[in-house]
Amino acid sequence: MARKYSSKRSTKSIIIKNLKKPIKSTLSNFSKNNAYFRKIYLKLKRKRRSIIFNNAANQPIEEKTILFESFVGRKYADSPKAIYEYMVNSEEYKDYKFIWFFRERCLDEYIFLEKNERTSLMLWGSPEYYKCYATAKYWITNSRMPLAIVPREEQVYVQCWHGTPLKRLGFDVEVEAKDARNKAKEVMDIYESDARRYKYMVSPSSFCTEKFKSAFNLEAIGKGDIIIEEGYPRNDEIVNHTPEMVEEIKKNLGIAQDKKVALYAPTWRESQYVRGIGYTYQAPMDFEQMRVKLGDEYVILYRTHYFIDNAFDDGDYQGFVYDVCEYPDINDLYIISDVLITDYSSVFFD
Repeated sequence: MARKYSSKRSTKSIIIKNLKKPIKSTLSNFSKNNAYFRKIYLKLKRKRRSIIFNNAANQPIEEKTILFESFVGRKYADSPKAIYEYMVNSEEYKDYKFIWFFRERCLDEYIFLEKNERTSLMLWGSPEYYKCYATAKYWITNSRMPLAIVPREEQVYVQCWHGTPLKRLGFDVEVEAKDARNKAKEVMDIYESDARRYKYMVSPSSFCTEKFKSAFNLEAIGKGDIIIEEGYPRNDEIVNHTPEMVEEIKKNLGIAQDKKVALYAPTWRESQYVRGIGYTYQAPMDFEQMRVKLGDEYVILYRTHYFIDNAFDDGDYQGFVYDVCEYPDINDLYIISDVLITDYSSVFFD
């Protein structure tokens, strides 16, 4: 039974965690630059997680427990959110239990979900995380999960994914350099290992279905028939939004109702990785010129991919550029935007 989330933590647990941080960071950074050590390091991490998971996997399956996570525990958003909100308000699922997993920095932000007595929040990646996956009947996510989690035959893993793969993913990536090939092989193995666990995979279009099948190697592993090509659940809200919703979202963001909105939403780049920080992005936009030309009529919403770790300083452009990188649900931003500026991000499909 999942416990309700509590923000209270013992002094001992805080001290232990802070002591572990620099050690884990050093090992992680070293593994990124040493292929041999990386394999050993990842294998040991996976082994530890597998032990926790397997020890719990001999327990009976909880037939009416559904697990949710979005963007690897970073947000309450996307299709998992849409499916959850349908279920939690449906008479058909009135006796089901729902568990959401979030990273530690997000737990307090989404504590409001526990106002529903059948919903619990838990820490993503914790021992409890693996124990819940070992026993819950249904898993709903929009991104890959740790490989230590292996479903039993009766368990149902629904992969919603989080976009349309215009850029190459998994088995569709073409590389030439030897080191790049090694890393690409690792990525392919991860994609295929994840796909082998899927019971169903949600697709918004025939184009997307085709790309999923090749990127995840679905046909080769006997999973070519698992695609549900009925559209992304998250996009129902975009189709059905109202003028009142637009007004409310603008009000919450502090945007004047008479302003037009341009959403700037670029994707991440493999080449812009900084050790110790992660993926970064420097906007090639002259926001000062844009403010001079457009400031009377428009505001800009700046939204990067969830992989991006460096912060954007909007201090010089307050009132014109709004940093919405941490805004939980991009659907709200679509709804209020008059113009989309992007690159090869799949946001333009939505």
